[in-house]
Amino acid sequence: MAVVTLVAAVSITVAAVVAVVVTTQWQWAFAAVVGLLFAALSWRLFVRGLYVDDHGVRVRLVFRTVTFEWASVRAMRPQEVSLAGADAADRPARQVCFDLADGRTVEAPVFGTADFDGIVVDLQHRREQVR
Repeated sequence: MAVVTLVAAVSITVAAVVAVVVTTQWQWAFAAVVGLLFAALSWRLFVRGLYVDDHGVRVRLVFRTVTFEWASVRAMRPQEVSLAGADAADRPARQVCFDLADGRTVEAPVFGTADFDGIVVDLQHRREQVR
């Protein structure tokens, strides 16, 4: 929760600084909107991830969330993906692809973990328990 408080404080500070720099009334509204958008984007970046329980999977990305039950998962496979950027060579990105019964494929990036193989084994174990 400390990170959420920090994100909120930074967002409010950014909005306040923009509001102080500008003086007309419509610019205050613009500053408030920019601050709220920044706070919302920061929150979505904070809560993104792969959430798993005995009933199903929730994949939260920055601009969308996908939830499905284990029973709808036909196949699951780990995958390495390439990143663009300066640190792409140092840290390969990994994701788990879920092939669903309705034909969709949901890609779930796994951020900042050293034990990716352990996560994949746990996901496969949970999936098999439902069957």
